[in-house]
Amino acid sequence: MSNSECLKKVDPRSRRRLATGSLHGTLEAMLRTERPITLSQEKELRDAGWMGRSKIGTVVSGTIQDSEHVLAVAQLPFVRQVEISQTLFEEVEEV
Repeated sequence: MSNSECLKKVDPRSRRRLATGSLHGTLEAMLRTERPITLSQEKELRDAGWMGRSKIGTVVSGTIQDSEHVLAVAQLPFVRQVEISQTLFEEVEEV
């Protein structure tokens, strides 16, 4: 699967952030798969840089090691969509 085909699995906002290099460190993400993942598919995800947190049906939450591993996760044939979470509000310390 080509990089452009893999990028189509990544949501548009995350694709833009990948292109601009604004994704750093461990990335919180959600995956949608074609069917509930099997144990062997969980291993494939781990080998691609994914650390699973929870799964319900075809939705899997967890983290991707870093931006270099996003395409490795998206390249897996059973992954249908990758959505990287983003900060909605800056946290401010209360005084």
